[in-house]
Amino acid sequence: MKKIFFLLSLVLSFNASAGLIVDTTFEFGWRGDFSFTGNFSGEDVDNDGFLRFDELTSIVENRNNHNLSTLFDIGDIDIANQTWIPNGIAWNGTADVAFMTFDNRGWSCNTSNGCNTRFTSFNTVSNAVPEPTSLALFGLVLVGLGYSRKKKINH
Repeated sequence: MKKIFFLLSLVLSFNASAGLIVDTTFEFGWRGDFSFTGNFSGEDVDNDGFLRFDELTSIVENRNNHNLSTLFDIGDIDIANQTWIPNGIAWNGTADVAFMTFDNRGWSCNTSNGCNTRFTSFNTVSNAVPEPTSLALFGLVLVGLGYSRKKKINH
C-alpha cells in the first residue's frame, strides 16, 4: 500500500511542473535594416532556460506571412539573457547559423546571409502550478504518513 501512495504522489509531482511562458516581438533584417517584424510565443516545458523549436506555440513573420506551419527550424532563445542564438539550419543546409528558416529552408534569416535580429519586447510569465494537484499531493503525503504511523503502532 505504501508503494501505491508513493507512486501516486510521484506521478502527481511530475504533473506539477511550472515552465516559463514566453511572449516576444522581434525585428530583423539585413545590413542594419530592421524593417521585418514578427512575434512568437511558447513555453519552456523542460525548464532548461531555452525556448526551442518544439516548445513554440506560435510564430508569425509579418512581411511574408510565415507562421508555425511553415517554420522549418529556429535558433534557441536564451530566456535569462534574452538573446536569440543563431543555431538553426540555414537555407543552404549550414547548421548553427540561422535565426529562423521557413518553407523547407526556402527562406532564411541567418548570419551567413547577413541577417540579424533584435527583440522589441520580451515578456515571460511563470506558469502557475495547478492548485488541485498540489492539494492532492499534500493529501496523499498526509494519508501516507498516517498509514505508516498506524502500521508502526500495530506492530
